[in-house]
Amino acid sequence: MTISDIWTWILDLFRSEKQIIESRLEEVPLNFNFNNYDPHSPVIQHNKKVLKDLLLAKKISYKNYSEACTAMKRGWKNKSLLDIPPEEFSGKTITGSNFSQREPYTKTFPEKGIVGCTLVRCNCINCIIPAGITLVSCRNEQIKTKNDGEPWVVDTQLKPMRPLVAERYDRYGLSKDPKNIPLQPLPQSVIITAAEAKVKQDRKDMLIDVVSDPIKLQNIIDKGELI
Repeated sequence: MTISDIWTWILDLFRSEKQIIESRLEEVPLNFNFNNYDPHSPVIQHNKKVLKDLLLAKKISYKNYSEACTAMKRGWKNKSLLDIPPEEFSGKTITGSNFSQREPYTKTFPEKGIVGCTLVRCNCINCIIPAGITLVSCRNEQIKTKNDGEPWVVDTQLKPMRPLVAERYDRYGLSKDPKNIPLQPLPQSVIITAAEAKVKQDRKDMLIDVVSDPIKLQNIIDKGELI
């Protein structure tokens, strides 16, 4: 055991679990490793091993271990990178990071000075992408949740143009016309309401089908499935 190990052990006696985790994990913002959302990145692999070692050594609880893993997966979500020098982006390929923001058209990256940066399979929803950054297989829609409780792709005036996930509307036969968005916020998502209604209708149809067929009904009774 080195002097450094002894000193770390002494400090751990006075640290909270959160402080222990923070002291061991690599500081991603300081290393500017934007691939921290990629499960194969060196930073993620290193941090997973550190967390596992701390858990096995009983220096942290499973609860804090789980929370740390979850926080690690969030990547750069809802974080501003405006203060990071543009040189840290220039000439780099960043894979699998989550840069998404809460509000549409959010300035996320340095506005000037980036040259030859490529983002691959990144979540850039609600981000403004400056000159010098090329997107490859990334999401970059500008979205906002509307009164129907669902996210819609919006224009520069924040007016809805289309649902972010149109397939969900198609599944339940709901209108995708922005004009049909309620004037007042709904208590829950229109998709959830439609899904609940479909489940109820399916159960009703099944019951009617069974009751109208004596053989099916008797089979269910015999199997003890009738509640």
